[in-house]
Amino acid sequence: MTNDRLVRLRPQAVMENQPKSSSESPSKMMSGTSEAKRLAASLLQKHGMSGAKTTALDETIKAQKARDYYQLSIWREVRQLLETQQEKPS
Repeated sequence: MTNDRLVRLRPQAVMENQPKSSSESPSKMMSGTSEAKRLAASLLQKHGMSGAKTTALDETIKAQKARDYYQLSIWREVRQLLETQQEKPS
């Protein structure tokens, strides 16, 4: 089997290991959201809004380069939470 063939099969293999529906793994879905909220709050406390957004962007890029799709989804959500918080009037 060539490397090209392995690359083409990999996404399907990954999808086969995923839950069939959101009802099969609600705790996993909630844990990602909880983790993103916790990370966003921690970054804001440590770095302020500008530093938090910079750190979240850096971590998003690292996760993307590493092809760590779980971490990528978490850091994207952190960035979205930070953007939402910035849009709210004080």
